[in-house]
Amino acid sequence: HLTQVCDLHCRHCYDRSSRASMDFAQAVRVLDQLYEFSRAHHVHAQVSFSGGNPMLHPQFYELYREATDRGFLVALLGNPMPAHHIERLLAIARPAFYQVSLEGLRPHNDYIRGEGHFDRTLGFLDLLRGDPEQPLAAQQLSSVEIIERNAPRLFSLVGDLPFSAQVEAGR
Repeated sequence: HLTQVCDLHCRHCYDRSSRASMDFAQAVRVLDQLYEFSRAHHVHAQVSFSGGNPMLHPQFYELYREATDRGFLVALLGNPMPAHHIERLLAIARPAFYQVSLEGLRPHNDYIRGEGHFDRTLGFLDLLRGDPEQPLAAQQLSSVEIIERNAPRLFSLVGDLPFSAQVEAGR
């Protein structure tokens, strides 16, 4: 959990504290400790960056590089971001997944997360899917197509139940 800074003001947010963002030196110490632990115990480690919105941490890209340089599998739990942020992220390393959340259909989701969030999230998923280097593998693209084909029926069955959309970006 790098930062409390967030570009959304979700009604259900569980943590609106004014806790300071993790500073760079502290975050690197945590990465070093995880690296030493994983080496000592012969395990592969994953670092999942979260927040608020982890990409809004002032040194996010440097920390992301520090994690990938140590060989960690990296993931993000965040909000939809513009293309230039994703390009900068991919220039370092492709995340294992980038998780964004929806709370239901457009009216309910936007009531919870803010006007326009539903459409920004769908646009963000299109951005990830439309990368010319194809950040989604064939099986993942097939899954997205099945979800899109079945979405109207699914939404009529589940109504406004909250759910998360996790997009695996690894090949």
